[in-house]
Amino acid sequence: MSQRDLFDYQFDLLTREMDTLQENIRAFDGRLVTIKGWAITVVSGIAFLALREEDFGYLIFGGFSVLAFWMIDAMNKGVQRSFIVRYNRIEHFLRVDFPSALQHRSFKGFNLPDISGRVSVRSVARKTSSFRAAFYPHTALIYGSMLFLLLGAAAWLIWK
Repeated sequence: MSQRDLFDYQFDLLTREMDTLQENIRAFDGRLVTIKGWAITVVSGIAFLALREEDFGYLIFGGFSVLAFWMIDAMNKGVQRSFIVRYNRIEHFLRVDFPSALQHRSFKGFNLPDISGRVSVRSVARKTSSFRAAFYPHTALIYGSMLFLLLGAAAWLIWK
């Protein structure tokens, strides 16, 4: 195989990896919306049931439900972030280092494909941490609001 063929093959791998990363990022967006939708539905139903039955037990169950959905959301967001980090690395490579790679017909120093980099994310743990993802403002606000709803229902039951 000539050097030109190898470079073209590697470039094809890179473009396919970018397409796959974009598909996965979009798929996780859909999953995250579904998780949030189910969380809102379940917690609203539990709050309504607790108020109708005037039972704090439902509110406690609702609180655990919020925490469970929050954890599932954060874990999925952490995995999605690993795809985003890799996509950003490829994009940076194409913007900054690709002209040199094209001139030398070599991807030396850039992993193609970097599947292990997404499976073992030690190098990007700070950006892909589930705990960190749980406290992104758009995530924490939704689940915090659900907990606030349950606290409001508890306050209503106490006041009543």
